[in-house]
Amino acid sequence: MNEKESKIYSIFFLFSCHNKETKKVEDLKPFFNFDQVYHYKLNPSNKDFPDLYFKNRISARGRLILDGDLSDSLLFKDLDQLALKPVLIDPVFYNEINTKIFVQYPCKDPADEAIQPIYTDILVFKKTNMISAIAKVSFATGSFISKGQTCNTDCFNHTQFNELELLRKLLEKNYSNTDSIF
Repeated sequence: MNEKESKIYSIFFLFSCHNKETKKVEDLKPFFNFDQVYHYKLNPSNKDFPDLYFKNRISARGRLILDGDLSDSLLFKDLDQLALKPVLIDPVFYNEINTKIFVQYPCKDPADEAIQPIYTDILVFKKTNMISAIAKVSFATGSFISKGQTCNTDCFNHTQFNELELLRKLLEKNYSNTDSIF
């Protein structure tokens, strides 16, 4: 290969390696449309786990922890039965939620979940006092399910942005500003 061909191939190689998926923050789509976010913290204990394996006698806590069902009526019935009270996420954190955490980042192949998630956190998003979306999060397994999202969430927490770690830190900061315990 002569010097001229080498330069042409080098230029072609540089342009072909340009990441076409690079997006600016303002181009990323937020998952949820909201003006309020409420957080429910579930604290599973060892006594919860024996009945989790028997679906015919699963408890309200078991359904919240293991079940991927996000139907509003059953979810809120279970939350009421357990007398779990939501904590309002401070609006000061909403921009971070919409631009760094629950946002559609590009990814090549979303990973499949290999283990059963244990959902310990529920986020309820509201728009003009109506529920617009619900999300369940398992920090231990890195799992996430949602209902009411406005875009594809398959790549959530499967990128270099580590969204769940950002969410965990945000919730800790929010709780440090309230009387509640995280």
